[in-house]
Amino acid sequence: MMTFDESGYAELGAVFLQLKASDSLVTSGQNFAYDLDIRDYNLWKIETQPVVLVLYDASVRRAYWLHVQEYFATASRRPRKGAKTVRVLVSRQQTVSRRAVARMRTLKNTFFFQLVEGAFDD
Repeated sequence: MMTFDESGYAELGAVFLQLKASDSLVTSGQNFAYDLDIRDYNLWKIETQPVVLVLYDASVRRAYWLHVQEYFATASRRPRKGAKTVRVLVSRQQTVSRRAVARMRTLKNTFFFQLVEGAFDD
């Protein structure tokens, strides 16, 4: 996803979105559970741009999002060695909205500026 500044100009960097749709998302308490393929996890954990997993519930036409790198920053959420999948829990409160897209833009800008600053560190 490209983002634009307040004047309508394209900004550097991007947000990578992975959309998973279903007619019936699996619930776990106040969350939706999704079993993420370990290959996706392995790719996303080293990505230099923010990765957002979007679960779309087609039955109610609503989407929910999760910032993947932030989620897996907690060690207990990381997969076990040899796992084929890793379960992620996406809050029912985390709906995709204008506010959510603004948050994703902020994440992208934070990632981008950290990357640029790191490139010039001695």
